[in-house]
Amino acid sequence: WSAVVGIVGAAAVPFVYMAADWWGGLHPERVTGPGAEGSLEREMLLTLLFSMGAFLILYVELMTQRIAQRTDSDTLDTLRQGGR
Repeated sequence: WSAVVGIVGAAAVPFVYMAADWWGGLHPERVTGPGAEGSLEREMLLTLLFSMGAFLILYVELMTQRIAQRTDSDTLDTLRQGGR
């Protein structure tokens, strides 16, 4: 089911993107991408950059923890087999 939801969701992306042009009165104007009339406001840009930075730091930390976990697991397997 998750594959079906993923395919349907991917197929809906162009529709959702173009909705701002098709129903202009119901949606705000685009601020990014092709056809954008302006640019992000300063507060929105700072929020975006802060969020991207925070998630990058989180990703690096989780990856570091996973690598350490895998290294410890390999060491434990080696010790269980009697090797050094």
